[in-house]
Amino acid sequence: MKREAEIGDMGIVLGTVDHGDGTSVMRMFSREHGVIGCWMREGKRGGRRSNRRFAPLTVLEIADLKGKPGGLFRFQKSERPWVQIRTASEMNRAAVAMFLAEFTDKILAPEVAHPEVFEALMRAAHVLEHEEQTAWVHLAFAVELVKLLGLQPESIMPPAGAKRYNLQSAEWQYDPPVEDGHLDVDIAKLFTGIQGMKIAKLRELKIDKDHRVLLLRAHVQYLQLHLSRRAPIQSWDVLHAVLTS
Repeated sequence: MKREAEIGDMGIVLGTVDHGDGTSVMRMFSREHGVIGCWMREGKRGGRRSNRRFAPLTVLEIADLKGKPGGLFRFQKSERPWVQIRTASEMNRAAVAMFLAEFTDKILAPEVAHPEVFEALMRAAHVLEHEEQTAWVHLAFAVELVKLLGLQPESIMPPAGAKRYNLQSAEWQYDPPVEDGHLDVDIAKLFTGIQGMKIAKLRELKIDKDHRVLLLRAHVQYLQLHLSRRAPIQSWDVLHAVLTS
C-alpha cells in the first residue's frame, strides 16, 4: 500500500523562474530550511501548468520536502491552508505580495532557517488576504524584520544641529546634504521612533501615505546596508506606483 504523504514543513512562495521546458524553479521560504529553490515539473501547456504555478506569498503546507545543501529541493505534495483570492485578484494587495516576497528573497541569505521571520511573513500574508486595512502591512513586516534580525537601532532624538541620519552607521550626523543612504531629520525621527512597534500600534500613528513610502524605503535600504544584500528590488516601482496613486 502506498503511504500517505505527511505534511512536514510550511513554505511561502517567493517567486518562480520558468525554464521553458515544462519545468521551473520555485523560490520558497521554508520554516525549516530558510530560502530555498524547489524544482517543479509543471507540464508544458494548459491547465496542468497553471495549476502548479503559485503566486508570490502563497502559503503552502509541504509534504516530503527533500534536498541537499546548495542544491534544489523537491516535494511530493503541497496544500494551501487558505486560498489567497483577494491577494491574487486585487491590484493593491498583489503589489504588496510581490514586494514582500521579493524583499524576503533578496534580504535573507539562502538556506538559513529563520522560523520567527517565517511566522512574521505568514502573518503578513494572512493580514493581506483577510483584513480590510492593509496600508501598514508592508511597513509593519519591515519593522519586525529589523528587530528579528537583531538590527534594531536605538530610538534616540537627534542632537542639536544634526542634519541627517546615516543608515549604515545608525548615527546622527552634522554634514549636509542628505545623500543616498541618509535620512533627513524628520523622516529619521519617525524611522527610529517606530522600531519595535507592532502593526496595531503603527495603525494608531497619523502618518500619511507619502511618509509611509519613505519609511518603507528607509527600512529596505537599512537592511540592505547592514546585511550587504544590495540586489535591487524589481517590484519596488510597481509598489511605489500603487501606494502613491
